[in-house]
Amino acid sequence: MVLRRCRMATLLLMSATLPFRLHADEGFWRFENPPVQLIQSQSGFAPDAAWLDHLKQSVLKVSCKDGGGTASFVSAEGLVLTNHHIVSPLLRNLSSSTHDYLEQGFIARERSQEVLLPGLKLELLVSSRDFTRELLAGLKDFREQEPGGNLSEAQIKLWLEKRLEQEDKRTGLRHEFAVQENPWQVWLHAYKRFDDVRLVMAPERREVGLGESLETETFFNPKMDICLLRAYEQGQPVKPAHHLKWSRQGLSAGGWTFSAGFPGFSQRRLPAAFALFNYGTEIPLAVGALQRRRAQLQQYSTKNAARAGQVTEALADIGRRLAYWAAEKKSRFIRTDQASFRQMRTLESSQRAELRDHKDLEALAGAAWDELDAKVLALETLAPQAQLLCEPDRNLLCGALETATGLVRLVREAQKPLADRLPGYYREEDIPKRLQTFLALQPLNRDLETEYLAFGLEELFSSMGSLNPHVIALLGDRSPRELAKEAISHTRIDQAAFLERLLEPGFLERCDDPLIRLAGKVETWRQEVDSQWRKQRQSVTASVEQIVEARRLLEGDLSYPDADSSLRFSFGKLQPAAWTGGASEFTRLGDIHETVRSPRWIQRTSKCPAELPLTFTMSNDFLPGSSGSPVVNQAGELVGLGYQSSHGPLAYLSRDFSGAVDVRAIQWLLADIYDAKPLVDELLGTLPK
Repeated sequence: MVLRRCRMATLLLMSATLPFRLHADEGFWRFENPPVQLIQSQSGFAPDAAWLDHLKQSVLKVSCKDGGGTASFVSAEGLVLTNHHIVSPLLRNLSSSTHDYLEQGFIARERSQEVLLPGLKLELLVSSRDFTRELLAGLKDFREQEPGGNLSEAQIKLWLEKRLEQEDKRTGLRHEFAVQENPWQVWLHAYKRFDDVRLVMAPERREVGLGESLETETFFNPKMDICLLRAYEQGQPVKPAHHLKWSRQGLSAGGWTFSAGFPGFSQRRLPAAFALFNYGTEIPLAVGALQRRRAQLQQYSTKNAARAGQVTEALADIGRRLAYWAAEKKSRFIRTDQASFRQMRTLESSQRAELRDHKDLEALAGAAWDELDAKVLALETLAPQAQLLCEPDRNLLCGALETATGLVRLVREAQKPLADRLPGYYREEDIPKRLQTFLALQPLNRDLETEYLAFGLEELFSSMGSLNPHVIALLGDRSPRELAKEAISHTRIDQAAFLERLLEPGFLERCDDPLIRLAGKVETWRQEVDSQWRKQRQSVTASVEQIVEARRLLEGDLSYPDADSSLRFSFGKLQPAAWTGGASEFTRLGDIHETVRSPRWIQRTSKCPAELPLTFTMSNDFLPGSSGSPVVNQAGELVGLGYQSSHGPLAYLSRDFSGAVDVRAIQWLLADIYDAKPLVDELLGTLPK
């Protein structure tokens, strides 16, 4: 989709972040502009172009339906290392009555035993070029071809998508845009894709969590969060030009750490008013919604074992989401509380005082903070409805109702002119493609879907109140559970013939399917709320951008290198984390040995090497998307696998740390627990030729 590949808002508005002072080792740096002097001033080590290129060409982007992250080549035979939690949904799908890949784990003793993971894709960044002039010139020519020179956002997005498709077709690679803020440039990245990815080794679930529940609401526990894959091409293992050498010695206390990955989006310089809204309104709404949904699913699962199995992965996913939000709150605002906001306000007051000495900058941004406060208040009013209908952790639009509203949206967009359609529906071929995704959905579990819908409608009722006109229009004189039971019992959205008829002219308007009728009302309301929500957020963004631009002109190129899902480089050093009590950079095997409940682990570790480092903490920046990032030493050797972080969007206020699995523990697990000496030899580069 174009929104994922070209990030139009970023391209057109040239947005950036507020230029606060960096910590020495802070930032998601682009490989096109690595902070070599900064690294050398702190560590005494200056990575050269060959060192950086080797790391860059060893790192892979992981993509799958349920998420993604980072991985790396770790052998000359296409062996790939990443996190278990990235591929766990695929392992669940792969499981059968004969083997549960999550609960029992997996090890391929021979290449012929490696198992294809459908839906998993690996991508290697093979080239990056400055596309700024070509892009702006092309847009200029395109604009001049239009009457009056005016282009709609839909036209620009479609044009950009076509440019990417042209590059894809010309080279056989996949392309995407990435924006650099200072100086402002647009880079065109080209990726080679590997679709044939096979499972080599995955620990069993109890070994991954090392005795901790996967639904725990804290990230801060040691985990054996690893998985080994192998990339194939034309039926043969890939022979990568670069792979990371396995460190035999590992890290010592105080050692410097370097990592690379595809971190998601960060906005660590938000003004105080917007940050307070994020952490005082949005996060509590999301956390509350997730906690209530978890309680509902737990209640559902108590009926029988079959029901418990139906919601296992959903509960695990909710646990991960709660863990993310808990880490954000604990590391940034629950811990630092109002002192953080006072610090932010003090910084902003100082900045405003500086602006007053520059009339042109004062005219640009002087009133922006006052405007921002009022605009954020308007966002707070809309937030409860947006949480129900528009945000990822919503409780109303999930399950079958989410599918039904998607179908209604598909039909309504198909009836519009191309230029008036929503993102993702701009081309004629988008409609049949999206219909195919609905046709491929699994059959409805009507008992579970009734619970989902009843719960969502109850959330709506309690949040909006019985007198809300939308609540009245949806429920009428029925209770949430009565409406849910009727809609799910009689819906036909799991019948292919019915879905295909929905695109027939006039069929949607005549349709008597109760879930589709409900979805039509919900979708109309959702689009109203979404439109208001987006407009108000855009208004807030405009105020933020005025502040950013004024500070950029005042202070120059001091902007924080925020992440945008493109390949980035981060550096730091081993350092005890606050949440470990400051005792050590390492968690050792002996610290957790007795908590692990895996029978295989218990049986094979009677002589546990208690002092063996299991995980370590470091000051490298880390975000969702960084999961699976390789951690290397100054020699470019692999020393760890990143899997967790306590960093939040406001890391400049206080610092915490990221966690990685130590390669020495991975090697021990393979050799002593799984008897996988050939894999160890491959990782160490000692396989017989």
